[in-house]
Amino acid sequence: MKYEREGLSLAYDDLGDGPAVILIHGFPLNRQMWLPQKKTIPGAGFRLITPDLRGFGESEPGTGACSMDTFADDLIALMDRLEIKRAVVGGMSMGDMCSSTCLPGIQTGSSPLASSLPAAGQTTRQARQSARPWPMM
Repeated sequence: MKYEREGLSLAYDDLGDGPAVILIHGFPLNRQMWLPQKKTIPGAGFRLITPDLRGFGESEPGTGACSMDTFADDLIALMDRLEIKRAVVGGMSMGDMCSSTCLPGIQTGSSPLASSLPAAGQTTRQARQSARPWPMM
């Protein structure tokens, strides 16, 4: 499946029904790294979403540099599109950095699992700034 964001086509798989689980691939891989999980997680009663980050797999790269904030904002936009309010998010390597960037109040390199993401329509940077008493650079 694909969705449009900022004029780019971004790819993802959405399998199963139930509580949402989002798995984010590591560098330089794509969503296909989660093939073994795609065979088991949906059958265990969960909805599994595996996106290709910008410039990886079937997602277009765009122009210019891409930051973790951009990857995280793309993920939040995908969650909004799929009407996912809460999710368990897991990532490997760069995918963990992306998942951690999504979470207000959690530093990069923290646990790869989380229970929620910023509110719909709120950018990653806005969520992190509102969750901490100091400004984000």
